[in-house]
Amino acid sequence: MSRANKILEQRRAKNHKDLDNRKQEVYTSSPRIHEIEKELEKLNHAFMQALINTKDTKDIGIQIEKLRKEKIALMNELGYDKDYLNIKYHCDICKDTGANNGKICQCKKKLLIETLYDQSSIKQRLDMENFSNFKLNVFRKSRQAGEDLSPYENMRIIKAEMQKYVKNYASTSPSLFLYGQVGTGKTFMVNCIAKELMDKGVSVLYQSAQELLQTLTSYQFMYSEDKKQNTEKIEFIFSVDVLIIDDLGTESTNDVVRANLFEIINKRLVNEKTTIISSNIDLYDLSIHYDDRINSRIMGEYVPFYFYGNDLRMA
Repeated sequence: MSRANKILEQRRAKNHKDLDNRKQEVYTSSPRIHEIEKELEKLNHAFMQALINTKDTKDIGIQIEKLRKEKIALMNELGYDKDYLNIKYHCDICKDTGANNGKICQCKKKLLIETLYDQSSIKQRLDMENFSNFKLNVFRKSRQAGEDLSPYENMRIIKAEMQKYVKNYASTSPSLFLYGQVGTGKTFMVNCIAKELMDKGVSVLYQSAQELLQTLTSYQFMYSEDKKQNTEKIEFIFSVDVLIIDDLGTESTNDVVRANLFEIINKRLVNEKTTIISSNIDLYDLSIHYDDRINSRIMGEYVPFYFYGNDLRMA
């Protein structure tokens, strides 16, 4: 069982334990409320039986309503809310099952993300690399031959565009391709985007290209029992609101890896899910590293942003 499922199971168990404790508390204060609940249980059963047998339910309904009003009055006298004896959930949408209309609930997506992030250093990175700590003055302000804008001017525009992007983010927001030379701020920028979106409650999965594609490749060659345990994790790659793939082009590639990359990009486009990719590969060199299908999807469907300048890691 995955950690997310264990947490949901623990939540459900706690929900019922807390309810039992509240019942014991109320029943001790008012045994009559306990009696009413037992009577209501019998009457509700009788009501359903009458419906099934197409019999008149009017008298039963009157008795049920009378007992409910008596219960509410007694609860009020004791200072309890009328819903105090109802089960309470962490998530009212899925009732702590993790599923909503056949899909993964947002609460479970959050747990899955937290599980993945607890196994990496991403939390610490996002605390350091975010828009609050973004310093434009580290970028060169002078223009060199062939540059219409200095790296400083270019990054000022990109930063403003990315801040507008996260502020107005919606499920229909376009996918992004951030590309350029090593050390020009791409990873820092995707970290800024990830932090802002997560703070807004958007489910974000952040993986390096190497990690992500290794996960999919390993899954393909797992035994069936291992696949069952990892299916949810794989499905999450395709269903998460925003998938961030960092350092595309640094992964080891072969036909299987390229096929998996195409599946991620294509399926998420079909499902109208946002994907943000950072890469050291020039936009116009994609076809050299990947097949035409991947190239055409990124060229045709992603909004590109070009990063350039001196390698900041060498400064």
